[in-house]
Amino acid sequence: MAQRRGWYPDPFEDRQQRWHDGRRWTGVTRLDPDLPQDATAAPARRTRRRPSGGVPWLGPVIVAVVVGAVVLTITRVHLPFGSAGTAAARKAGHQRILPPVRSTTGSVNYAILNTGPSGRPIGYDPCQVIEYVINPAGAPADYLSFIRPAVRAAQKASGLKFVYKGTSTATYRTRTHSADAEPIIITFPTALKAKKAPQDAIGLGGSETIEINGILQPHYVTGFVALLSSWFKQQSARHGRVAEEAVVMHEIGHVLGLGHVEDPSQIMYPKYHGQATYGAGDLAGLAAEGDGDC
Repeated sequence: MAQRRGWYPDPFEDRQQRWHDGRRWTGVTRLDPDLPQDATAAPARRTRRRPSGGVPWLGPVIVAVVVGAVVLTITRVHLPFGSAGTAAARKAGHQRILPPVRSTTGSVNYAILNTGPSGRPIGYDPCQVIEYVINPAGAPADYLSFIRPAVRAAQKASGLKFVYKGTSTATYRTRTHSADAEPIIITFPTALKAKKAPQDAIGLGGSETIEINGILQPHYVTGFVALLSSWFKQQSARHGRVAEEAVVMHEIGHVLGLGHVEDPSQIMYPKYHGQATYGAGDLAGLAAEGDGDC
């Protein structure tokens, strides 16, 4: 008989409960509320043992944390009529770098944030690499160990080529903003500041679109990911790389043009509670975002 979703006595550790998502044990735990107060006050012993079919043990964690919000901005450009367009448009290639991804999941459980005049999703140009840089200020020492796998997962799912260009001292606010393509910047601020960001968010992500003479263009030109420094340092100290990687995958999903969904099994669900890989809807949405024209 299949296990129902819910909290159960942890089969791997004493004095705590573990969340079962209906298919497998997750990495989300809490102290057992039925234990006497003096027992629950004792810290649970930590281990890195991997539950069968689940994610690595993360130590005491928040039951569910708000993964992030999406922030999209529009750069408006006015060019003389008949102009060849921006430098980015002039440099664009005419052949995809990676083959398109054909989703086989059949899922429609995804949300597209922006569509162009044709009704197709606005996305990054598949004929140009998507460069990204990292500002390591405030980051845990092992930041590459969870950022680069998350980027690779997004690249595989979308068919868009990412290239790491090293570190930067810039932030999204201090960097150059123009109609030309710029590297995506990943930062680790001490606080997440955005008008629509929940107070308990641990990540933000988004991209910039451009309008030329009032016409929305089909490609994003740059984006950003902001990851809450304190949460990621805490997870790194607990060897919670799976959780860190999942949150980065969520924010890159926003960068590529995906919105939140209501299915808690998807990475693009607005709360992290143990998801480890892109779900069927995530994969279908990322494939759609990567299937644009040059």
